[in-house]
Amino acid sequence: MPSKKQKARIAKKQVTNARRSDLNRGSLRGPTRFGNSNIGYELVGGYHGADRKRQIWDQAGYPQLVLPEMLWNESRRNGYAKGIIDIKAGESWQDDPIIYDGDEDPKRRKESPTEFEIAIDKWADEWELWERIEGADRRQMVMRYSGLIIFAREPEKSTPEKPMQTLAGPEAITKIMPVFETQIEVNEAIQDQNSVDYGQPKHFQFRSEVVGSRNTWMEQDFVLHPSRVVTFAEGADDGSIYGIPEFESYFNPLLDLEKIRMSGGEGSYKNSSQKIAINLDPKLTQGLSAKQQDAFDDNIDDFNQDMNRALVLAGAEAKSLQATMSDTSSYSKLAENEVAAGSGLPWTIIVGQQTGRLASDEDQTQKNVVIERRQKKWVTPMVKKMLKKLIEINALPKPESKITVCWPDITEPSFSDKVATGKDMMTTNELSVKAQQDPVYSTEYIQEYVGIEVEKIEREPTEGAEAPTKLIE
Repeated sequence: MPSKKQKARIAKKQVTNARRSDLNRGSLRGPTRFGNSNIGYELVGGYHGADRKRQIWDQAGYPQLVLPEMLWNESRRNGYAKGIIDIKAGESWQDDPIIYDGDEDPKRRKESPTEFEIAIDKWADEWELWERIEGADRRQMVMRYSGLIIFAREPEKSTPEKPMQTLAGPEAITKIMPVFETQIEVNEAIQDQNSVDYGQPKHFQFRSEVVGSRNTWMEQDFVLHPSRVVTFAEGADDGSIYGIPEFESYFNPLLDLEKIRMSGGEGSYKNSSQKIAINLDPKLTQGLSAKQQDAFDDNIDDFNQDMNRALVLAGAEAKSLQATMSDTSSYSKLAENEVAAGSGLPWTIIVGQQTGRLASDEDQTQKNVVIERRQKKWVTPMVKKMLKKLIEINALPKPESKITVCWPDITEPSFSDKVATGKDMMTTNELSVKAQQDPVYSTEYIQEYVGIEVEKIEREPTEGAEAPTKLIE
């Protein structure tokens, strides 16, 4: 009969196994630190029936559903996953956007900016607005959506579950905070099919101690009105707030790469530890006292644990247990290709420079296409949505015309590249003159290309040469 302690230990183990089984199936039962954030995740990609005879994902150790905590852990503990977010979000926001009140016109904006343009230049810096929107962009990539919560001093005393009042001006904004999906769960949605907001959140539940939280001093949970939140969800082409997590399509190959890395590291460690198998002749152990047997065991323990070690065999035979490590590069390549296909980024771009393999011009071009398309199709609408919200609550003045968001050209060469190209132009001119032809590039063109201010220069004629007929501008 098992004792009470043994029964308690067995019961605890059964509960743990049940919860682990639920986690693997993607259905956490009962209250968890993720609240209701798992609701709806059964609607995302699961097993696609690659093998009808068996659940091949179970054999490979893949989860049936990819839940928020799994996505969060992947973004925090997997270097490839973090690198993809750093490239896509980081390079989309590597330069601040330029906001125009009307069509793009740098000269007009510089000489006579509108009230809206003056305000956005000032308060975007005060609020660290672009950094906050980038933070929301990074968070929505990890899960299905993210949000920016607007905290402000309102004209009349209010509570978070009530609609935000019209503010007295931009000074009323106290904080803009990006949050993960798990931090602002949909508490209730609008069910009126005749409403333009059908299916949209009616209230959010702000949760403080969940996946994604960083400030442990924010201990209060509260109901949040959607007028206080701006949500972002890449891939939500149905008008809802639910997008597609960045890692969902290539979550399994990310796990494969981790398995390969761990098996290689663990295998190398075990091989280097020199495990010894000792074959004892029964005759050697006959007649040994308990003290002598303990000394023999201590000698083996010291050999296994110490760096400077020697083993006294006393006639026994010792053999080293070594395993031959297989080459996993082909399996790694399969997983790498799938991660690259799912993310849209060449593998050399994701991992950076490698020995004997640099990112080619084609890889850089493909990456630039991904970033430019993302800026146009996703990041620009993010910026406009946030600005319209700030205008709606009177945190920014109304623009005189449409809002235009422009980004610096990410394909523009760096200054050092321009200098190198300018040097090539000068070399071309030198070869052209030697061939008794006119220079191909003018000095003014080279200066403008490199980015050096063009100045009027009057050359002193050399002895025996004619004076220049024109100035170099």
